[in-house]
Amino acid sequence: MKSFVSNLNQATDHLDKRNEHIWMFLVENAVVHRDSSITFKFHNGCEVKIDKNVLKSYSK
Repeated sequence: MKSFVSNLNQATDHLDKRNEHIWMFLVENAVVHRDSSITFKFHNGCEVKIDKNVLKSYSK
């Protein structure tokens, strides 16, 4: 996920603000696990699991 966010930050044609509609088109579902990690499944079949420690660093 850090790599994904880094790539987004480097893109010249990125969105200026959060767009919930685009996020909904990208993500098929998200599962919150008992250990507080989250797995995102994208419509292209890719799955990304975010560890709770990574989530804490983004929430600050």
